[in-house]
Amino acid sequence: MHSRSGDLRFQAYGKQPAGMLSLLTPEEGGNSMPRAALNALLVHAAENLHGVEVRFEHRVDDCDLETGILTVLDPQGRQMTISGDVVIGADGTFSAIRRRMAQLPMFTLHQPRLEYGYKELHIPSGPDGDFLMEKHALHIWPRAGFIMSALPNFGGSFNCNLFLTVSTHWLVMLTWHAFSRKTFLT
Repeated sequence: MHSRSGDLRFQAYGKQPAGMLSLLTPEEGGNSMPRAALNALLVHAAENLHGVEVRFEHRVDDCDLETGILTVLDPQGRQMTISGDVVIGADGTFSAIRRRMAQLPMFTLHQPRLEYGYKELHIPSGPDGDFLMEKHALHIWPRAGFIMSALPNFGGSFNCNLFLTVSTHWLVMLTWHAFSRKTFLT
């Protein structure tokens, strides 16, 4: 834990027994992966499957859960239908697939608007691929009204999540450099 005064309190990160440092080794398995890396891995895997076509900048408008037929809008707003044996609902926050599933018996959907949002950030590795902070710890910067965490990745970088109120989100993103130096570099 990184306090505002600069004091540190160790929070072990990993699967090692209590009292032992996590080694964050490939055998142990990492608990963090940058979203962009995960997306690239999934897209690459999908592109290598027979019969799979990957399309970007298309929006699922509706779906038929019985037939697997999707109604999709292309970037120009033109409607098309796409069918498949398997449909994976990964179409975002306001998912058309989730909306259809909510109409099924015994399916309950509760999707409140949260007053908090998050921004994924990245702390790169040092010049030689070394970690710039303790790699055996989950780093947390709790602050009044928001919090940031940093999780170590293999290769010396950290995947960070900044959680803050939606009302301050855009202001913070516009002034991130000054905000981060004043708030987290302790």
